Amino acid sequence: MKRFFSLLAVGFVTFAFSACDTVPTVKLTPVQFFAIACPPVQQALALAPTFSLTIPATVLAKVSLAQPVVDEFCAAGATVSVASVSQFANTAFPAASAVVNAAPATVLADAKKAQIQGAIGLAQLAVDTVTDIVQNSQAAAAASGASAASAPAVPVAPASGTLVALQ
Repeated sequence: MKRFFSLLAVGFVTFAFSACDTVPTVKLTPVQFFAIACPPVQQALALAPTFSLTIPATVLAKVSLAQPVVDEFCAAGATVSVASVSQFANTAFPAASAVVNAAPATVLADAKKAQIQGAIGLAQLAVDTVTDIVQNSQAAAAASGASAASAPAVPVAPASGTLVALQ
């Protein structure tokens, strides 16, 4: 009986780990990022002025600074790059976070605020991580290209016995 349960446990663990391989990897382009991120951020920033009596002036100032950035990157046909995603996240996410924090409990329950803050934090972390990876890979590619271009010529003796320099 012990052996049966041991085999059953091994089978279950094997099945569970095989399920991990079946989850597809999601790779977002910067355009797809904006398609997902823009609507809720635009909504949060648009609603902020309607609560001007309950939202502090410092939060409204963050919103006014973020609004042009959001309008620029969320416009149809906007130029999109990793840098624009990073700028959007570094400007719009803190403003949206401030609006969520300042919203009265009658408008947004504390539990909902925590969920939204968690989502904003994860989105910011994801953008920062991807931006760092892209910048590091671009720097590594540039460095390897520069070192290959600056490598000295190496003399090689071909079959005929004459020395030739390889570039």
